[in-house]
Amino acid sequence: MRRLFIIGRSSILLIILAWTLSAGEVLAESDASRSAVPINRVPTSAHGERRLALVIGNSAYQFVQPLKNPNADATLIAKSLEQVGFSVELVLDANQLQMKRSLIAFGKALRRDNVDVGLVYYAGHGVQAQGENYLIPVDAALDDEDEIDIEAVRVNSFLQTMNDSKAGINIVILDACRSNPFASSFRSLSRGLAPVEAPAGTYIAYSTSPGRIAQDGEEGGNSPYSQALAEAITVPGLSLESVFKMVRRNVIKATGSAQVPWDSSSITGEFYFSRQESPGPPVKDFPAPVPSPEVKLAPGISTFSRTDPPSISATSVGKAIFYEERTATKQGSADPGNVIWSLVQESPGGDLPREPAIRAEATIPGKNFRLRMTFRRNTDKTLPASHIVEMIFLTPDGFEGGGVDNILRVAMKSSEQDAGSPLIGIPAKISDGFFLVALNDAKADEDANLTLLRSQQWFDIPIVYKSGRRALMTLEKGSGAEETFQEALQAWAQLSIMAAEPADAPKKLQERLSNEGDIPDRFHEPVQVLPPTDDASASRQPPPKTPFPIDDLLKSLK
Repeated sequence: MRRLFIIGRSSILLIILAWTLSAGEVLAESDASRSAVPINRVPTSAHGERRLALVIGNSAYQFVQPLKNPNADATLIAKSLEQVGFSVELVLDANQLQMKRSLIAFGKALRRDNVDVGLVYYAGHGVQAQGENYLIPVDAALDDEDEIDIEAVRVNSFLQTMNDSKAGINIVILDACRSNPFASSFRSLSRGLAPVEAPAGTYIAYSTSPGRIAQDGEEGGNSPYSQALAEAITVPGLSLESVFKMVRRNVIKATGSAQVPWDSSSITGEFYFSRQESPGPPVKDFPAPVPSPEVKLAPGISTFSRTDPPSISATSVGKAIFYEERTATKQGSADPGNVIWSLVQESPGGDLPREPAIRAEATIPGKNFRLRMTFRRNTDKTLPASHIVEMIFLTPDGFEGGGVDNILRVAMKSSEQDAGSPLIGIPAKISDGFFLVALNDAKADEDANLTLLRSQQWFDIPIVYKSGRRALMTLEKGSGAEETFQEALQAWAQLSIMAAEPADAPKKLQERLSNEGDIPDRFHEPVQVLPPTDDASASRQPPPKTPFPIDDLLKSLK
């Protein structure tokens, strides 16, 4: 039913006067909002894509409880996005008009410049009403729940704007569940946000699960979610899904499981915030290593993970540091990088079913140097080893060291500066850049190795170039990797219950490696293989601290 309203002349005059009195305020507000209109042309990023982000942070609420950190969170995320090639429009303490103008300008730029990747990040108050999600401007004043459509901005407005563009990938990140700022008597307003089905080609990330409250963080700092997100999006080589898995793990850890980030996706393609790129000649992907003719590999090793791609179920990131010793002609160096840890499911060889393995992918961008290291349970009964460590090194064409010629004892330690305790086992060179470490399967040795893997936080991997120069790759487990190691170790323990261990394992291991020739040239330090003992309680001295090459190498850098 239509209703007609008749307005007299006096009423018209009052309306005109009211508009005149407020015109200056309205125009000033409009001018203030035009900082986001129009958006400059979006250039092609170094990743070969046009990337555009609208980042909004609302802290200074006028009529409801202000928030401590959304402005700082938005600024942090904006800087991180710029680092990975996004053109960023940052809007702080936006009123309703500013939010809507910014969204309109954002949509125009998406369409005008044929943007490949569009992203919206919002930090501030957000509520759900009757299953609909709303973002709250700083000037929102709700006296009644029916005013939510007038005072707030629908999340669907952002989704529709992005869906109307030609962007191949749209990402919406809502750090907007910090509390319900309105009266509890507003029956239709619920805490947290409601789950939304992502439109085609869209990834929606929430700072916490539906209907839950996200933490704002300490005053003057950042929220747990924005801290985790800013770190994850700048890690090279992480896919979109892996970024938010890493964020989820780190937020759960930081909040003691009180906050669990959540997402909804209809993405079918691949997207990387930061691709695995580095200066200099391109590095080939990890190949299937070809053993040297004189080395006979057991079937379980030769067929390992070559035809059946692994399934990755967990990801975390740590630091990597690459040291090179000083020589008569070259200065010592220390180059930073990162290592991505994952729990993979892959066959240990032959027709055996998949089982957990720990995978590390380390990258040193300044050297164009990469390492893939995999820890797996040994299932080859002819090889007396409890576990196998596989290492594949990749170096660019023209690498000054000529390639990796040898590895020494792998050690583990509690911190970067500590001396390491070596894993007990024997390393062997299979071919250039491809090495295996057979970890001793004597019960005491196996227990010592598993204790190190479980409790220590850093790995030291001493290597020797073909030129003779020594180097050291130091890897941190990093946040989240503890769960990866624990899950793998528990699975290995269960799988090993059914496996019989030969009593003469150390002897067979020594004989096998001795028969493969030229053992002294492969190992730069002696390895003591202890005979098995029937006394499970027999005392053992702890593994010695790693001698020479690491301590000497680090001293040479000073």
